[in-house]
Amino acid sequence: MTKTRADSLPGLPLCGRDPCLPLHRRRSFLGRAAGLALSTSALWQVSRIAMAGPLQAGLTFNATFPQSSGPGRFLAALSHSPAGSAHASVAQISPAQLPDRAADPQSLIVLSNQELFPPAGTPHPIPSHIAARLQPVAPLLVNPYFVVVGGSSGYQSMEQLLQHARQNPGAIRYGSWGAASLGHKYGAVLAKAAKADMAHVAYSTLSDLYAALDNNEVDWALGTGIGPAAAAHRAGLIRYLAIADAARDPRRDVPTMAESGGPDGIYFRAWLGLFAGAGAQGGTIESALPLLRAAVADPALRRLYPSMPPLEEITPSALQIYMQQEPSLLPRSATHYQNNPHN
Repeated sequence: MTKTRADSLPGLPLCGRDPCLPLHRRRSFLGRAAGLALSTSALWQVSRIAMAGPLQAGLTFNATFPQSSGPGRFLAALSHSPAGSAHASVAQISPAQLPDRAADPQSLIVLSNQELFPPAGTPHPIPSHIAARLQPVAPLLVNPYFVVVGGSSGYQSMEQLLQHARQNPGAIRYGSWGAASLGHKYGAVLAKAAKADMAHVAYSTLSDLYAALDNNEVDWALGTGIGPAAAAHRAGLIRYLAIADAARDPRRDVPTMAESGGPDGIYFRAWLGLFAGAGAQGGTIESALPLLRAAVADPALRRLYPSMPPLEEITPSALQIYMQQEPSLLPRSATHYQNNPHN
């Protein structure tokens, strides 16, 4: 059984008064749950994508992850959609090629917020001086996180949960799908904003995490409205307590963080964004936007991937807003993004 220590994560020490609790390993039926929705664990473990090639002749999606992964399936579906079939293809690159592609102004790169804003002490896939010159093109997939509790939990609101945490320092435990994961980082951000001392427990998979919630091993965690979290919710293992976004999800009658008594202005999301390489000019961005907008407007593709943003958000400025709203415990490594006329 492996222990994750707080002092192994500089800048991310909020694991209660003691080192982070042991990593649990458990098999559950959720590990066998299947569906078309993206898995958030796969989203961050395998989400480096680069697009390159002669833009006038079409876009080549060069991916560093298997096509069987969530992002890989999404890009394959995008390239085979009516919008992309004549203009896009998918190929693979190695992770070592990513910095060079990011430095190429003719390249288009897909990055997750985990990669663009990694917690302190974790590797950054792109040098900061290159990342700072990336040009936002548009968001591709956006999944807001919910605060989730066990199906039999007595907590009915964020106010009740956080009040208990303040009154009992270190007694409330939140789980995540790994040390330095978004679940760990965002949990620490929430604890800091709420002025509450909470312990962190790292699990090896999302399936293990949600089984632990059902068994009351931890008090709360984060989960999206898709993938393993949705399967656990349908099975009654977890319950959505609040959405960490600016507005309610129209598909679920769940209050926002502020409405439920939690801190206001905190947004926890898993997103993939498309960026042009460092110093890119307008032509690189213009080559991608029509394809993306046509794909988002495709009803068949949207049925498969409802996490695609609405058509009006397929803009550089929309991606810039997601970046600006990204919670961080430390100053971002990439804080300056050049303006372009395509917002």
